[in-house]
Amino acid sequence: MADVFAGSEVVEICVEIERNGYTFYESVAAKLSDPAVVKLARWLGEQEREHERIFVAMLEGLRKADTWDSYEGEYALYMKALSQSHVFTGAGAATTLVEKITSDADMLDAAAWFEKDTILFLHEMKPAVPAAEQPVIERLINEERGHLRKINELRERLV
Repeated sequence: MADVFAGSEVVEICVEIERNGYTFYESVAAKLSDPAVVKLARWLGEQEREHERIFVAMLEGLRKADTWDSYEGEYALYMKALSQSHVFTGAGAATTLVEKITSDADMLDAAAWFEKDTILFLHEMKPAVPAAEQPVIERLINEERGHLRKINELRERLV
């Protein structure tokens, strides 16, 4: 399945992930008690919104994939399965996770899970896009790594 996906498909999925991330962080901030965790949640929400804008802008310069199926619908099914396995894809994903947050530690754990899941998703997609578009994927990975570092720094200070 090499060179089946284009950066545009990955970025389109990332737009959905970032939108749901923004919803999660903005919604969960109201449930938190530690001012530093509230500040981080709001900052992460702003970062997700900014990443969404960056990713939407990236779409203009990326080509659409020329796909193939060994059976009808294979490509679409694979993309759907891959994107739905992410914690923040699908309708209501962010709201469902917010309902499970009962403490600042829960938020930090969920945020770390979200960022790691995004990094893993992007890392797995990178070999599936043409070499010319892999720098786009690497840029997305680096953005999410920065989020994870901030979450872990705060987690260490609070423990």
